[in-house]
Amino acid sequence: MNTLRKALSYCIMAALVVWVFHSPRGPIQTIANPPAVLAQSITPDCSFSFSFTNNSTQTGQSNVSSETPCVNWRMTFTTTGYLSATVSFQTSPDNSTWTSVPNTPCSSTAQPPCILQGANPSTGQQGMAYMAAYGNYVRVNVTGANGYGAGTVRVYGAKGASASGGGSGIGGGGGGTGTAPVVVGFNTASGCTPPSGVTCSVTASPATLTVVHNLGDALPGIVIYDGSGNQVAPTANGPDTASTAILTFSGPQSGNAKISTLAMGPQGASGANGTNGTNGTNGTNGSGYGGNSSNSLTPGTTSGSTAITATAGQAYVVGSCLQLTSAGAPSAYIIGPVTAYNAGTGALTFSATTAFSPQTCSGSGGSGSHTDWALSLAGAVGPQGPSGTGTGTVNTGSSPAMAQYQGAGSTTVGPATISGDATISSGGALTISSSAVTAGKIAPNAVGNAALAVVQTRRTCVIDNDTQSSTALTAAQISGGCQISFAATISEVDVWGGTGVTGGTLSTTGSSSVNLQKFTPNGGSLATLLSGNLATSSGYACALTTTSGTCINGTTSSGSVTVSTSALSAGDWVRISAASVDSVQTWYRVAIVYTVN
Repeated sequence: MNTLRKALSYCIMAALVVWVFHSPRGPIQTIANPPAVLAQSITPDCSFSFSFTNNSTQTGQSNVSSETPCVNWRMTFTTTGYLSATVSFQTSPDNSTWTSVPNTPCSSTAQPPCILQGANPSTGQQGMAYMAAYGNYVRVNVTGANGYGAGTVRVYGAKGASASGGGSGIGGGGGGTGTAPVVVGFNTASGCTPPSGVTCSVTASPATLTVVHNLGDALPGIVIYDGSGNQVAPTANGPDTASTAILTFSGPQSGNAKISTLAMGPQGASGANGTNGTNGTNGTNGSGYGGNSSNSLTPGTTSGSTAITATAGQAYVVGSCLQLTSAGAPSAYIIGPVTAYNAGTGALTFSATTAFSPQTCSGSGGSGSHTDWALSLAGAVGPQGPSGTGTGTVNTGSSPAMAQYQGAGSTTVGPATISGDATISSGGALTISSSAVTAGKIAPNAVGNAALAVVQTRRTCVIDNDTQSSTALTAAQISGGCQISFAATISEVDVWGGTGVTGGTLSTTGSSSVNLQKFTPNGGSLATLLSGNLATSSGYACALTTTSGTCINGTTSSGSVTVSTSALSAGDWVRISAASVDSVQTWYRVAIVYTVN
């Protein structure tokens, strides 16, 4: 196993990473006739990338070298869509046993493996970490993937100590002068051979090599090779000074010890600014919401799950509100949510209904069978219009006809026939019998303006998770979300869980918990909706904006978890952001109750 006996101090390692990966005072620029050392300093010694869409582990990347392997690393990752994940950089001595670089900042007391900048693992939709670490093999490991989209990880590595001199600056600060490494041949049983200006000695028991290197560095980099060129590690070292290194081995050892320092030289002169690069080419156009279908469909007759062949390469996803409109007869249309779409073949399935309801993405109009359908997204419901005003006269008419309303322009509405509990006299008076209004029909003051306002504006977003078996849900299976079509305010969050399957006996039991998050596409912001994970108690729990309130089903809300963020914007995506399971529940439901503003 290849092991660095001592790693560089925090400041020197940080300077090395910056020197290798970019200019100290700005991004890398292009300059005329760059020297050879400069060209090498901006090229990573090791590099690889890894793409992912869910939890996955990269194949180990070899870092074995008989010269100087990479020991300083920069890892970055980004994702597209709504995908988030946890990305960890790992090392291994044998491509079998893997260890993540600990998330400990490098310092004089915390030696490699350690973190120079950022965090390992990095979590979210993008992240970065600079690390000092070595392994014969390295890789990245992706866990906690949530949402949909794609991610890319890029890793760049820099080798260890070098005898090369410093390079020229790149649009600011150049490099210093390096110090040549000390190489000592040795055999703990017979002696050692030092270079000029260096002294050394050995002992046979214990097997020890002492080198007076005079580098002025108490923490130099030391790599030991045996006679076959393989790297070996001492069992102990020290006590060391700025000029002396002491290495102890488990038994007789021979080979070469390479001792080097990366003490920084003085600041070089600023280099000239490079010229601006040329503009990149425009990206390709993204997928849209359009296309056509020649399937024969009839508004008012076509209903239920309907499969059609649509134009391939569109952006429809499950849940998109699809509208099909006849090109030859624009009054003929069908609306329904998409339940499946293959962008490669154009195969599309949607749920067609005949009753018009834009709030639930359903309805149809027109008549006749058509084969010239143009596809698009159905428009969102518009805001409530203002109340109408006007004046008119009432023409009482004659019994048993109800009075007609006659407005401007002599427009009349009615008459309507009255029978049963109500009568109209010859003079036009409307009389309702006292027995007509009873508790069994309409209770007095049962429906007021406040009650009507709640009924008209209350909505519920339901997220269902069900294994449809006796197998308990995993945390990764409790997921999903829904889009909010209006500016709204969350009033309550309910969670249910239990066991059983559809068609059988369902029971509420268990203590799994979730938290929720909203994503606002216009601005790309994220916000957590609950003050903590809301766990079911005997299979149910609810949360309000205050603790210990009364939920809509009459139960008492959580005494510790509240709705901490209640405001929603039109187009917000509400989703499950965290989940923990109890290994009991086989189904889990989350209901977000909100009112339209």
